[in-house]
Amino acid sequence: MDIEKFIKKLEAEIKSGKEEIDQAASLIRLQAAAERYRGDDEVVTFDQIYNRIKDRPEVKKYKTGFSGLDSLLRGGFRKKRLFVLSAIHKHGKTSLCLYWTKVLKEMNPMWIPLEQPAEELVEQLIEKGHEIPKGHAPNMNKGNTLEWIEQKIIEVLQNTIAAQSSLTTWGI
Repeated sequence: MDIEKFIKKLEAEIKSGKEEIDQAASLIRLQAAAERYRGDDEVVTFDQIYNRIKDRPEVKKYKTGFSGLDSLLRGGFRKKRLFVLSAIHKHGKTSLCLYWTKVLKEMNPMWIPLEQPAEELVEQLIEKGHEIPKGHAPNMNKGNTLEWIEQKIIEVLQNTIAAQSSLTTWGI
C-alpha cells in the first residue's frame, strides 16, 4: 500500500472516530439534561397527573341547554376550553353557536368561522332580525392553522383580560 494512501486512510478513520466520540458525548449530555429536566412539558406518568389533580376543587360547568350533550360533557362546558363545532353546510352550526353565545355569554365566547367571514355572518343575522351576539371573531380569516387560531385566542385574551379572565372558543 502506498504510504500516502495509508496516511489518508488513517486520517479518515481518525476523523470518523472523532465524529463518533462527539456524537457519543452529545448523547451523554442530552441524557443528563433529560434526567434533570422538570419543565411544564416534562413527560410524566398518568399516576403523577392523577395525584396532582385529584384534590382540585370542582370546576364550574355551564349547561349547554341539551341534557344529552351536558351528560357527554360531564355536566356542561368549562371555561378556558376550545370547542369545535363541525357539520356539513346548512345544518344549523350558526344557529347553535348563536344560541350558545347568548346562553353562555359570561364565558366570553369567540367564533372562528371557517366557511364565511364574520362580517357576512353578522350581515345575515341583521337580515334575519337576530340580536347581534356578545362575543368575538377575527375580522378576516387569514389562516386556518392551529397556530393562527391560538394567536387569535391570545389576541382576544389580551384585549379583554381586564374585563374577564376566561375565554371559550368555537370553531365553526
